[in-house]
Amino acid sequence: MSHRATQDLIEGGPRALNSDDVEMNFTQKGIDMRIGLDVARREGVQVVLATLGATPHPTLLEHADFVRREMPVVV
Repeated sequence: MSHRATQDLIEGGPRALNSDDVEMNFTQKGIDMRIGLDVARREGVQVVLATLGATPHPTLLEHADFVRREMPVVV
């Protein structure tokens, strides 16, 4: 929930929420990603990095088993 919506609820009491009251906040720290990759590798998962035309950070490349640099073909 957005900070503004939280403040509105605190100050004004209960009310219906709308789409402006919600905001996505995806924050993942590097250690979370490394732990996730370690767990996946123990389970036998191979990590494929599809760059989609972007230049990935070198540390991300070193954790990938395979790198796909070509753009997908849309039919």
